[in-house]
Amino acid sequence: MVAATAACTPTHHVTTETPSYDPTMSARMRILTGNDLQSASFRPGTCYTPRWQNDPLRINVDDGFLSRYKYSSRSVTIGMPPSPRPSMRIEGLHFKDLIREYVVDAGKPLTLSMSTAGGTDYDHWSCSATDVSFTPVAGQDYDVFLALERSGRRSYNCSITI
Repeated sequence: MVAATAACTPTHHVTTETPSYDPTMSARMRILTGNDLQSASFRPGTCYTPRWQNDPLRINVDDGFLSRYKYSSRSVTIGMPPSPRPSMRIEGLHFKDLIREYVVDAGKPLTLSMSTAGGTDYDHWSCSATDVSFTPVAGQDYDVFLALERSGRRSYNCSITI
């Protein structure tokens, strides 16, 4: 029975990168999202851009629309200390969740966009958070995730938490 359960677990790949990080000029950001019906992106250097605008500077955190059909996920770490939130650590990820860590410019605004959806064949729901802009502080580490709160049978309120 254990072998059958293990065979149905999505594959989770972890890549470790070593980007240049100067804590006097940069900050680090860890984003939790997934490869199913979740979406996350950010745009450095601006306070706001329309969500669906074609924007070559927007960085997609997930692996894109077609990745929802893969039975895997891929996290990228850069050496940030473990998150105080168990769900934002590699060993705490569920199903096709993933975390991606980035070095971002301090003192310059960035805008985050996140959404999620779920349901069954007969009961669907989705939630797109209002975009959030913030200006990272040099030397700080940030966890970014989508906070989800049920507000009815098929409705949720969601917000981006930094």
